[in-house]
Order: sequence, then C-alpha cells, then structure tokens
Amino acid sequence: MSPSNILNALGVNAVLLPIKKGKKYPEIKNWQKTTFEQTQSPAYQKQLEACTNTGVLLGRPSQHLCSIDFDDEQALENFLANNPPLTETLRTGARRGANLWIIVEGEYPHSHKLKNQLGEIIGEWRANGNQTVIRGIHPEGVNYKRTVEAMPAKVIFSELQWDSPPPSCYIDDTDDTDDTDDTDDTEIQIIQTNNKKSGVKSLADKIALAETARLSLENNRDLFNLYTVYINHRFTPKQGERNGQLVAMVTFLFRAVSKEAVMSLTMAFYDLNQDIYTDSRSQHQSEAESHLEAVAVTWEAELTTEERKLIKGLPQKQTEAFRICRDLAAHEGSSPRGSFFLSCRGLGQRIQLKDSQANRIFGQLEAAGCIKTMTKGTQHSKQGGTGKATTYKYLPITNQADRITI
Repeated sequence: MSPSNILNALGVNAVLLPIKKGKKYPEIKNWQKTTFEQTQSPAYQKQLEACTNTGVLLGRPSQHLCSIDFDDEQALENFLANNPPLTETLRTGARRGANLWIIVEGEYPHSHKLKNQLGEIIGEWRANGNQTVIRGIHPEGVNYKRTVEAMPAKVIFSELQWDSPPPSCYIDDTDDTDDTDDTDDTEIQIIQTNNKKSGVKSLADKIALAETARLSLENNRDLFNLYTVYINHRFTPKQGERNGQLVAMVTFLFRAVSKEAVMSLTMAFYDLNQDIYTDSRSQHQSEAESHLEAVAVTWEAELTTEERKLIKGLPQKQTEAFRICRDLAAHEGSSPRGSFFLSCRGLGQRIQLKDSQANRIFGQLEAAGCIKTMTKGTQHSKQGGTGKATTYKYLPITNQADRITI
C-alpha cells in the first residue's frame, strides 16, 4: 500500500512515518514533531516508499486521528459490544489483538494504558505523542493487515463506553505515556474509571517505599554492584529533571550492560528517589522502555557490514555481550583502542549470567570471529591475591578501525 493509498484509507492528512522492516518504531529523530507538510517533500516520500513498514503519528498532528490498541481479544469484544458503531471503523492487526482507528471530535486525553479490573494491561489508548504501525511486517514476521476495510469513524471521546462485563476496561489515568508538551490543552480530568482508587501517595509513603527499595537493592548483590559503578556517582536525582536524566542514563547504560539490566537499574533509580519525583513509576518505566528501543535502533544503524555479518543469528545474550565488547574496544583506556580486558565475572554481572555462562559466551564470540584472546587472565588466589581479567582483541575494529564510529 503506497503512502497516498494509506492517506486515502485514513481520510485525513495524517503524518506517515518510515519504519524499517520488522520494527515498530521510527528511527528518525524527533518523529513526534513531524508535520504533514514535512512529509510531502519528495525526499521524505522517497524514504516512505523505501521502508517496508509505515507508522502513523497520532493525535493533533494527524487531524486528531487516534487508535485504540487491544491486546486482549475478550476486552476488544466487550468494548465493541458497548460501542457498536466502532464495529464498522477501520481495524488493523498483526500477531494478536487489533487497533481501532477513530477521528476524535473535541477533547480527548493523551496516550494511556488500558487496564482491566485486576490492573492488568490489556491495551493502549494512543493519541498525542504516540504512533501506530499500519503497514508492513511485525517483528515476529506476521504482516500487518486491515481486518475491517472502512474509514475511521468520527467519535466524541466522552461518549465512548469503557465499562463492560468482566474483564472491564478503563483508561489508567496515572500511566501517561505522552512525550509531547501539550500544556495549552484542556485535559479531561474525569474519565470513567470503574471506581478505580486514587494512586496518589503521601510523602511519608514515598519515603518509606524508597527505604524499602534501598534494602531490596542491597540484597541483590549483582544489581547493587552495577548500581554502585554506573549510577551512584553519575546521576543525582533532581525534581523537574527526571526525564532528562532518564534519557542520559538509558543512553549510557545501553553501552555497558544488557537491556534487562538497563531497565532494572533505571527502575531502581526511580524507586530509590521516588520521594523526590512527582511523575508516576509507570510513566518512568514507559519512557525508559521507549528510549531503550530508540537507542537500540541507533546502535544497529552504527554497525558496519562486517559487524552485521558477525552478529547475524547470535542469540540475545551473545549479542549483548558483543555490544559490550565492541564499546570497550572502541575507547582508549588502560588498553589500546581495539583491545579490552574483561573478566567472566564482569561480563556475567553486566548481562546477568553466572560466571561459567559468561565464560562460555566469550568462547562462542571467539569462535564466531568477534574477539581473540591476547592475554589469559588469572583467578583470585585463596590467599586474597587479586586476579587479572583476560585481555581480548576486538577483531572488527582491528580490521576496520577507520570505519567504526561510536
């Protein structure tokens, strides 16, 4: 489906976003601020045509086109039973669930999670600051398709019926995932929430929770060590700077530890300092996940052809180990550029594996031609003597030092 055909199907001047095959997010910077006029340039249209996947920027930039994403089939059926006109609105889907596309007249909230009575996430209300893929291939290899061929229905948000037979569906208004600055908008303050209790905590509660989080972190030895090395002396919590620090933190940590550890550390930072922040934990987590995905896309774009060949087919943990080795080798330090030293314990902590598993991954990367052992390390002695980490040469950077950019 060409860009012009997509616009015809949507019925509005929607902002289309180029997305690579099998991806769910755009790689272009500041995509949330893209305007329809910018998308009409020949260069941008060529970029759209070149990409297998196409996303749609939602909310105000696309004439108030929004989507309701359901991951839970039963919740979708209940919602449609309470909103019969939406059975005939444009509907798209891929691996599971569906997106209902609508054009909202009047006020509507920013992007939020949809939850049932048990607090389980069953979908998402997507509007300002969010996007939905309408064409292409899902990361799991399934094609996105239009399951209901129709124009997006025009609705008034306040008239949508969210309460339904179990599992009921409501918008979680403490879980804002919008990234845009829309302070000029008049927010809908009261949404049907099925008598959901307020999530506001007192300062005393936050202080107590932060202390509990501190004790929990100290009991997790590996995570505590990573937090001490990478967070303690680099980031100081300040009210009003949480998002900026989060962006810097995720960007920095991605070079040093596994994705799982990135999320564990960034969430630990929030938990330890929740008495200082006013934003919700769920908002912090959503923003961390979103930026982590964007940083991963940027990293993949940096790889040389040789590096892409080397990691093709590598499992997740091996790829993360490769990423860490690549970063260590790319910087001058106690080892010359192109080489690095790292122990099995050090790698194991970074990617959250046992020392023996980390040692095996080193062997796998060496067999794959990613690294080469230069100087074998030594173990700690029983008398307390300090061991030495093994020194490795990173082969791609050694062979293509002039091509790598980090």
